Amino acid sequence: MTDDLRGRLEALEAKLAAVDSLENQLKSRVSHAMLDATWTVRKQMLTFIVLGIVVIVGSAAFSVLSFLRSRPSHVQENVRARRFELLDKEGKARIVLEEDAKEGAGLVLVDREGRRRGRLRVSESGELKLLFGGTEGRDQLVLHLNDVGEPNINLCDRNGRPRIGMIVEQKNADKSYLLQSDNKGTLIWRAPP
Repeated sequence: MTDDLRGRLEALEAKLAAVDSLENQLKSRVSHAMLDATWTVRKQMLTFIVLGIVVIVGSAAFSVLSFLRSRPSHVQENVRARRFELLDKEGKARIVLEEDAKEGAGLVLVDREGRRRGRLRVSESGELKLLFGGTEGRDQLVLHLNDVGEPNINLCDRNGRPRIGMIVEQKNADKSYLLQSDNKGTLIWRAPP
């Protein structure tokens, strides 16, 4: 019996060794399969990341190219219009180049509240005026060069009435005047008399 028991034990040990070998082979195959699956998932993730980067870079490049194509490629030698406006950040006109039927062609400076505070005008007859207005909307400083080249300056009150004036007559080069008026427009002082 001892030999029989020993034979059985050896057979059992051989079977256990075979089971251990199968277990090791199975573990190895599972480990390789898991590594392959992990590598496949990683490759898919890398593919998605690379595709995302390509889409973002492509979109940015397309946007830049679209912007560059929309910009004028050259400076125009001549621009023609009836009116030009320079706008502030809020979209309000601050400087205007225009032709006014009453006052002629000119440049207008506008404050934030929309009041015309400064104007440079050239009339059809050739008169040139530089007018600065107060906050009430009336001219308070007027520099005027008439059509025959006679300059005059008027300092006005807040109602727009000239109060102090200086005039140089071109026809009579020796005649220049300083004038002062009251608030009703009546001349109260003149030099020379």
